[in-house]
Amino acid sequence: MITSSAPPRQFSPSGWSLLQPRSRSYPRISTDIDCDFCVVGAGWSGLAAVHRLATSNPDSRIVLVDGGAIGSGAGGSNSGFLFDVPFVFSDDAYKGREDEGRFEIRLYRDVINGIRKLVKSHNIECGWSEIGQYHVAAGKQGERDLGVIEKSLMNLGEEHVVYGGLEIADRLGTDYYTRAIHTPGTVQINPFALLNGIVTSLPESISVYENSPVHTIDEDRPVRVRCDGGTVSAGRCLVTSNTHLRAFIGSSANLIPLMTFAAITKPIGPKQSVGRQDNSIWGVVPSSLFGTSMRRLGDDRLLVRNTYAFAADYNVPERIWARAQDRLRVSLQRRFPDAGNIEIEHTWGGLVSTFRDAKGFFGQIDKGIFAATASGMPVSILYGQQLAELVLGNDSETLGFVRRYSNPGRLLPDPWFGMFASSGLALQQIRACREI
Repeated sequence: MITSSAPPRQFSPSGWSLLQPRSRSYPRISTDIDCDFCVVGAGWSGLAAVHRLATSNPDSRIVLVDGGAIGSGAGGSNSGFLFDVPFVFSDDAYKGREDEGRFEIRLYRDVINGIRKLVKSHNIECGWSEIGQYHVAAGKQGERDLGVIEKSLMNLGEEHVVYGGLEIADRLGTDYYTRAIHTPGTVQINPFALLNGIVTSLPESISVYENSPVHTIDEDRPVRVRCDGGTVSAGRCLVTSNTHLRAFIGSSANLIPLMTFAAITKPIGPKQSVGRQDNSIWGVVPSSLFGTSMRRLGDDRLLVRNTYAFAADYNVPERIWARAQDRLRVSLQRRFPDAGNIEIEHTWGGLVSTFRDAKGFFGQIDKGIFAATASGMPVSILYGQQLAELVLGNDSETLGFVRRYSNPGRLLPDPWFGMFASSGLALQQIRACREI
């Protein structure tokens, strides 16, 4: 039996959900249900898994269950960068591993192409913007990290443009950055709207339930997924609950639960300069992992995201929450000191997983029970697709890639684990202070 601990607590809903509320809700589980496949977690991996299962087995009965409202978890709370190149580049700049890097990029682009087709065929309104992204640096450490990104892109033969400080200032309306690299393939979206749009496009063979936290999962055939209102009996169960996977299987997940924070401002006034008019939407990601991501949205708002905190019980203390809000304001002021008072309208926190020497967790965890979790939309979607392939007994080069990158290094036991993670995060953010 796998027993779940308490689900994460949201400090506040994401700004994405308040800017573009969803038009449809789904029932709670209120009775016992029989099905062929039960997928726990309706984020990016969960949606990818049910879509692949339904495509491969159109006559199968599939249940998708989420502990909260669709899009209210980590999947609908991120910055909205659907990237096509690695989000984190290794220090070796893929030297000698070029084929491996190119294969990884091809997988991400296949994911984006699949989502693009869904968006177009179902007219999903999610702010789909094929504008690429800027990798930016603000100080010496950031420029060193940006140098690794540039070497990686060159070794992989990837299209990119390098900008100096004056050029990037002209494009973004801030002279805070000293150097930037633009890569054209990233798509920027409203993740909450896209998640909910994809759910509405799912085949009728998939039954969707929300606000139905899973308490226990009993292995064997059938697998029994127990919620407050009823039990789902399934041939196989796929757990795609993101960081909350650790609540189900404990330290064996080998994931480090973190919380990061974001804010969306009120619309910028006509006299508040934050970029030239012909470049009215843009997005930047930090060269250093622990720096600040920022976007200018189509309705003249800014999104800012930074600050990582160890989320021992999938939440953080109020003092961390308060400190994160202050840091978000400071990041805006640093970049746009002449824009006057840029008012923040919505602030929220979201969970993210990180791993030692791995991109995620993937594999069978018990009889009839499989699990996957990763960070970043394209990676999470890829993991969900391949988890379905694993459950169906298929094999491929893509599945081999996911398996190869899904062996996280072991972590220290509690309480040393929490102490090490918290101190390590603090040091990393001090190192990247100029990028925040």
